[in-house]
This record gives sequence, C-alpha cells and structure tokens, in this order.
Amino acid sequence: LRRKETNLGDLVADALLWQATDFAFGTELGAPDIALMNGGAIRNNSIIPPGVVNELLTFEILPFASFVSIVPEVSRAELKTLLENAVSQVEDGSGRFAQVSGLRFTWDPAGAAQVIDPRSGEITTPGARVTHVELEDGTALVEAGAVVEGGALSVATIDFLARGGDQYPFPNVGQSTGISYQRALRNFIAGALEGEITAAAYPTSGSGRITEVEAE
Repeated sequence: LRRKETNLGDLVADALLWQATDFAFGTELGAPDIALMNGGAIRNNSIIPPGVVNELLTFEILPFASFVSIVPEVSRAELKTLLENAVSQVEDGSGRFAQVSGLRFTWDPAGAAQVIDPRSGEITTPGARVTHVELEDGTALVEAGAVVEGGALSVATIDFLARGGDQYPFPNVGQSTGISYQRALRNFIAGALEGEITAAAYPTSGSGRITEVEAE
C-alpha cells in the first residue's frame, strides 16, 4: 500500500469514487472524475483471506475519523503535482503513496523526487517521477512527463488529504460529504458490488492502474 498498487487499495479508492459520485448526484458539484487515497490511511496489518467480509473488518481497514470529500476544479498540472507528492517518499515507506480510481499513471523512481518545505509548505523541487497519466477512458493528462492541456478535474478523496495531510497540495479543501470513508467502503461492497468482492474485479496483483518503471 505504501509502494505499489494493491487490490485492497483499488477497492478503497473505488469506494471513495462511487460514494462521492452518489453524493454529488443532483447537486452543483457534479460527479468526480477520479479518486486519490493515501495508502497510509488503510490500516489493517494483514492479508485478508478469501471468505466472509463483515462490517467489523471495514472498520479495521479504515479506522480513522476521515470523511469522503470532493475537490472540484483541480487542473491537470495540479493533479501531476499531487501525484508527484504521492511518489516522492516511497523509499521511506511514507503513507502518502496513492491508491487511485478512474485513472492510470506511470512513475519512475529514478526521477527527481518532489520536495516540500515542511515549515512553509512551499514546493522547492517540483518532482519529475510521474511520466504518464491517463483517465480510465484513455484520455491523456500527462505524456512523457509533460502536462497535456485540457479541462480541470473533480477529485474524490478524504478530508485529511484535502486539508493538506501527508503534504498533499490540493488547491482547495473542497466539500466534505459527511460520510466516513469506512461507511463508503461498507456501502460500496453492499451496494455497488452486491455483497461480493471477486478476484476477477480485484485481482491480487492489482488491475494495472499504477506502473513503476523498472531500472535497466
């Protein structure tokens, strides 16, 4: 969860996107395009075996008082900056590593890591690890490390990150849905997945949302 995509990370990110989309229906917010979730907020310290998943387990996975939030009008350049933060401290096992929904991205650990001044919050080194980003439908947002011009995005996340937790430089705090991220996971499994998490939908190795460039 703090280094690479996992099927549990995919599941939680999907739950955020689904819950935020459901909340935004019929409002001026509009449906979010993607979801970003920090791996450090997923806390169960174990492999979940096949079998029954009960509601208690969702609390073990997502135990904090964090709420699903929607941050609108995130530019493509700002999204790249968010993802650069997500992969900036992988070597240290930082919980900021992102699990995602609605997009795919490629990152190169050989690239310069983003650096943020812990006192001022100023980005002193932009980072050059994120080389490619695309939406689920194939729309390119970043190619060869360069931002592709285009419209802004709406991002589902948790309020901890929207308020700058793990040094995520969101442009605004967005709007909290008032729905906890644990409840979102419970609702997603019981509702959208009709009570069954399948290996086909969530394979052990992940579904190819995050690609790390391997050293030659």
